[in-house]
Amino acid sequence: MKRSIAVLASVLSLASAVPAFSQPAQQQAAPQKDECLLYAQNCSGGQVFDLQSRIRTIEHELAKGERVYTPAELQILRQRLNDANMMLQDAMKGGV
Repeated sequence: MKRSIAVLASVLSLASAVPAFSQPAQQQAAPQKDECLLYAQNCSGGQVFDLQSRIRTIEHELAKGERVYTPAELQILRQRLNDANMMLQDAMKGGV
């Protein structure tokens, strides 16, 4: 009796472990659009950017290119990058 319970327990534990080993390796998630930069949607409330981190974020998003963004969206990001760079230059000059 003890032997059959032990065999049953080991079979059940092996049966539950097999699906974990048979799953394919995780694929990298497809890059996501940053809708907060594009359309001011889905922004987290605590997200605060200084100009330099905003510029880095936009450059990172632009690097994703057409595999993530449409040409129109890339143009929006380029314009946002241009605006952020101009604001940074103004801030460094002392503003007008």
